[in-house]
Amino acid sequence: VEQMDSVTLAVLADKCVKENIQDPDIWTKFSWRAQQLACRTYEPDLVYLFRAFSRADWYDQNLLTTYLGRLHRRLHSFHLPDIAVVLEAFSNPRFRLSTYLQKTMLHLVLLLQHRDDAKVTDLARCCAALCSLRPLQKELEGELRQALELLAEA
Repeated sequence: VEQMDSVTLAVLADKCVKENIQDPDIWTKFSWRAQQLACRTYEPDLVYLFRAFSRADWYDQNLLTTYLGRLHRRLHSFHLPDIAVVLEAFSNPRFRLSTYLQKTMLHLVLLLQHRDDAKVTDLARCCAALCSLRPLQKELEGELRQALELLAEA
């Protein structure tokens, strides 16, 4: 684990999620390595790592803080597939902070308003991910409605 790059770590973490491997020793090492790599991790590895920890429900406050900060720092570079993966990660309420969810939904809206190169699969993933965010805080309902309207038009 100590020598893994972000691509390898993302692939292995996702594989462990799919195989339902919940060994705390493995996830502790993954978490430690992910934090080491955070400042050198870019999309798509960044979003896949975040989603893997969310799906595994491996809650580590240091990891969450580090990755939410990194996601926020890189959000301007995200494309629709990256946003879909982040929204999928936010389906776990323990990984969903309203400020970051709001910024992610705003970026989704901007992508839908100003780009016309969306693939149908990415649009469908975004729709499904938005539906998985229930229950949603009242203050985010406007952004959700706007995102869904734009997805319907795309």
